[in-house]
Amino acid sequence: MKTRILGIALIVLAGLAAVNLYQAFARAFGGDEHHGAYAIASASSDADVDAQDFDFDFDFDFDFDFDFDEAVSASDQSREIVIDERFNVSEGQDLFIDVQHADVEIETRSGADQARIVVTISSRNMDRAMERFEAMDWKTYKDGDRVVVRSEMPRRTNWNLKMKIDVVALIPDHFNLDVQSTHGDVSAGSLWGNAEIKTTHGDLDLASLNGDRAEIRTTHGDVESGDLMVKRLEIRTTHGDIDLGDVTSDVFSATTTHSDVQIEELTGRSEIRTTHGDVRIRVQNTDGMDIRTSHGDVSLHVPSDFRADLDLRAAKVNLPMSANFDGELKKKSAYGALNGGGVNVEIATSHGDISLRNR
Repeated sequence: MKTRILGIALIVLAGLAAVNLYQAFARAFGGDEHHGAYAIASASSDADVDAQDFDFDFDFDFDFDFDFDEAVSASDQSREIVIDERFNVSEGQDLFIDVQHADVEIETRSGADQARIVVTISSRNMDRAMERFEAMDWKTYKDGDRVVVRSEMPRRTNWNLKMKIDVVALIPDHFNLDVQSTHGDVSAGSLWGNAEIKTTHGDLDLASLNGDRAEIRTTHGDVESGDLMVKRLEIRTTHGDIDLGDVTSDVFSATTTHSDVQIEELTGRSEIRTTHGDVRIRVQNTDGMDIRTSHGDVSLHVPSDFRADLDLRAAKVNLPMSANFDGELKKKSAYGALNGGGVNVEIATSHGDISLRNR
C-alpha cells in the first residue's frame, strides 16, 4: 500500500513539473500572441526571423480511486478479545471501573442475573499491543457485592503505539455505577441506581438514570443524557458542554467552564454556574433557580402562567410582551413579581443577555 501511494505521488510530481516547464517556455518565447510559438533571430538586426511552432499537448488524467481510511486501517488492523468474564450478580449491586486509554460501554438488561465483562484490543501490531496490554495489569474480579474492572498505566510509558481498547460491561438495569476513565469515552444504557462517573479527556453519554444520587465530572469532555430523575444530581465539566434531556431533581447543580448548558425540561430546584458559555433551559415546574454566567446568554422557556419572584441582572433583560410583571424593569435588570410572584429565580450574567420566553 505504501508503494502504491509513493508511486502515485511521483506521477503527480512529474506531471506538475511538465506543466511548469511548458508555462516557462510559453512566457519566455512568445507571449500570449504566439500561443506556444517562439522566434529564433540572427545577430543582424535586419535578419529574417524563422518562426517555429511547437505544440505542447499535455493530457494529465489521473484517476485516484482509493479509500485513504481503508488503505490506512482496514486490512492491516486486527481485533482480539483479551478478557471475557462472567459473574453472578443481583440487582442493586455495584460495578466499579477504573481504566486508562480505553472506551467504556455499559449495556443494561432487565432481569439479568449475571454481569459480563468483555475487553477487546485492536491494532495493526498485535504483538506489541498485547505487550502493552499486559503491562497495564488489567484485572476483573468480584469483591463482595462489587464487580471490579481496573488497569494501571506503567510508569515512563511512551504511548506511541496505535491501538484501541474497548471495555463492554453487560449488567442488570438495577445497578450502581462507579466509573473512572482517563483518555476514553464512557456510555451507559438506562439505569436504576446511583452513579459516580469521572472522565478525563473523554465524553459521557448516558441514556437515562433514575436514582437517589449521581455525581458526574468530566475534564475536556461533553456530557449528554436522556431523562434524569435523581434526587441529588451534581454535574461538573471543564471545557465540555452539558446537554441533558428532562431533569427532575430535588437538588440539581451544574458547573462548567468554557461550555454551554442545555436542558430539555427542568423540574425541581437548580443551581447553575458557567463561564464563557450560554444556558438554555425549558422550565416545567421549579422550586427555585440560581443561574450565574459570565460572557454568556441565559434563555429560559417558561409556561405562560409561570409564577416567580425575579431578580435578573444582565447586559440586557427581555421579558415576554404578554408578561404580567409587577416590579422594576430596566434595560439591564428586572426585579419584581411575575404573574403574582412565586418561587425565587435569580439570574446574573456579565457580557450576556437574559431572555424569558413563553413556551
